Amino acid sequence: MKHSATKELVVSEQRATRGRNLRLSLATSLVARMSGVLLQVITLPIAASSLGAADFTIYAMLGAFLAAMALSNLGMGQATTLRMAEAIGAGDNARAHDTLRVSLIIVGGIAFALALAAVGLILFTPIMTMVFANQLNGSVAPNDAALFACAVFFVTQVVSVFEAAQLAQQRQYRLNLAMAVGTLLAAASVFWVSNHNPSVLSILIAVHLPVTVARIYNAIVVWVQFCSKYTSSAGPVKIRAGAIFKDGLHFVSGTTVSNFLTHHLSILIVGAFCESIVAASFAAVMNSVLLATVVFNHIMAPLRGALPEAKARGDGLWIRRVFINVTMMNSLVGFAIAFLFFIFGTAIFQYWYGGSVVPWPELTRGAGVYILVLTLEITFFGFVTALGYLRFASICMLAKGVAVSGVVFILSSNVIVHGLMWVISAISFFISMLPLAVFSWRLMRPECAWENSWMGISRGAK
Repeated sequence: MKHSATKELVVSEQRATRGRNLRLSLATSLVARMSGVLLQVITLPIAASSLGAADFTIYAMLGAFLAAMALSNLGMGQATTLRMAEAIGAGDNARAHDTLRVSLIIVGGIAFALALAAVGLILFTPIMTMVFANQLNGSVAPNDAALFACAVFFVTQVVSVFEAAQLAQQRQYRLNLAMAVGTLLAAASVFWVSNHNPSVLSILIAVHLPVTVARIYNAIVVWVQFCSKYTSSAGPVKIRAGAIFKDGLHFVSGTTVSNFLTHHLSILIVGAFCESIVAASFAAVMNSVLLATVVFNHIMAPLRGALPEAKARGDGLWIRRVFINVTMMNSLVGFAIAFLFFIFGTAIFQYWYGGSVVPWPELTRGAGVYILVLTLEITFFGFVTALGYLRFASICMLAKGVAVSGVVFILSSNVIVHGLMWVISAISFFISMLPLAVFSWRLMRPECAWENSWMGISRGAK
């Protein structure tokens, strides 16, 4: 009886600590991400009005270029968080330390090689002139802006490993505070640049440099604190690169690759086939969809560390409660945002961009429906992957990305873009959101034995 009471007390304390860290992370995440949304809300209309349709399209396409470069992360951040959270939940500090060390070597090496190759292509080949042919109209290719994007890519890839460790420790609130400060400085920089010498490069620097510096400072703090708490194993490394790499491939397929194929590649395709005013409208709407859903991605982010740790401790009751609460909350907020887009979408964009970009009504209505679908998709994907079922989730998301990019290519090449968002919504609903919803509810059944699932990478309770 005494042992049972002690165990219940320990479980209660673990739940209280986990819940407190989650609430703190969610609260600070809301501040950080809403400041990030505010930065984009400020930046996009300034870029559209001060740069013009052609340069604004170049700005949006360079954002897509950064997303394409981020594919090299191979999902290592999420895989690191998952593996480290499991190790921490099992009390294996040496394995947690080795996971960070191995991930840093992999991510840093890949990012350096890719950034170096990209710099070579930009400086010594005509690739920039070829990619931006429709927008340049005889002007100089934006090589300087692309080189800056390469530098931002390399630094952010390295610091993302430390941020993954922070998530595994359920200390994301420290990153959120640093991001909030950097974002506010970036917003002030954008205002200053817009009144002095607005260009694609200057706006990129104003947006990315303050945030990147804040992330570097946070990474240094994480490294110092992490090394003082977690020591490396004395013998052989307790985590193999192949194990993290395998998890990372599943994550990158379901997140970065799928996101790039669905959203960023769609912007590139429409920009390549359609005239500037149509491409600018589509880019503005697609970027606003990503802004509307970024809050849901970061609501799910603290759970990447908490759910694997709870699973390693065998606390299924806490997991089911969190699943119900988060699903209900995300659904309500997603519906509210979708309603605004569906009813007031055109008016919102007309006021937001000051008339420089006015998307047609069918585009904004379709975006409203897509936001609701994407909100639920993000929620279910977050739970399925955090519990270790990476393969099934990545297959659903990758299939969606391939289908969307293929359909966008076919329709855009024939200049059929007015109902594009409706088509994207339907593909997302049937190929990814619905299967993930069914699988998520199956996992939440009390009788479900996670370690015996027929699909996925499962590690069981430690």
